[in-house]
Amino acid sequence: MPKKESTSLFLHFSSNALAYSIYDPSLNLFNFFAVHKNLQTQVEWDSAFSNDPLLRMNYSEVKASFTNPLFTLIPTDLYEESEYLSYLEFNINEPDHYFKSSKPIIELNAEVLFCVDRDPKIILNKYYPNSLIYHSSIPILEGILRQNRDQSQDRIYIYTWNNHDMEIIGIKNGKLAIYNHFFLTSPEEYLYYPLYICERLGFNRETVEVFIGGNQIPSSKESLALRPYFQKFTYLGIPNHYKYSTAMTLNANIGMIGSLVFLELCE
Repeated sequence: MPKKESTSLFLHFSSNALAYSIYDPSLNLFNFFAVHKNLQTQVEWDSAFSNDPLLRMNYSEVKASFTNPLFTLIPTDLYEESEYLSYLEFNINEPDHYFKSSKPIIELNAEVLFCVDRDPKIILNKYYPNSLIYHSSIPILEGILRQNRDQSQDRIYIYTWNNHDMEIIGIKNGKLAIYNHFFLTSPEEYLYYPLYICERLGFNRETVEVFIGGNQIPSSKESLALRPYFQKFTYLGIPNHYKYSTAMTLNANIGMIGSLVFLELCE
């Protein structure tokens, strides 16, 4: 592999897509972002890496996050490494064809046990066997909880990564009220789940602040369908304590870039 030793590679895997960004810590600069879509087979995942020269370089650090509904959170104070398999079997009923991993959420003082889809994990091992692996909840929650430390406004964050994967975070008085992953089977569910979470948390739709991230843009039909139900509606940008290339700041997928940026916070 060619060398790019002074920079970090951040990857995000959803059920059928790969997004990535490149970060130069010496300049505090994110200088590249790209997405590979419609990856259904191991051959297609492999092709995304083998045909992209930036995914065949050596980096000083590689971090990868996976969106997957098979996960559980356990308070760090109660977590015992020796009981790892018991947690997975009890909370996830983990199938044989998934790989397992565990990482902490520092802001939440909790361990996340989760599963990773087999095909992208095999390809990641092939090209970057020493990468650090996280569930997608970890960078998102680390970033959102840090941003909400000193605020009391009710907030809902909605991330979608493709036509199927939706993650919703509810914040009340600066604390995590709920986090869940939903696998969408119809366009109507993009509207149903945010409204359901809002009702369950007792949020007022006229005052709750709703933030949209991931691959949704203001003109998407899903976003347009959701807007009439909430008064305070914001599309997530990118954290302002980093620098970005001009191409990244103009990218339509800026909400997805923000979630990749949060990987820099993860240990």
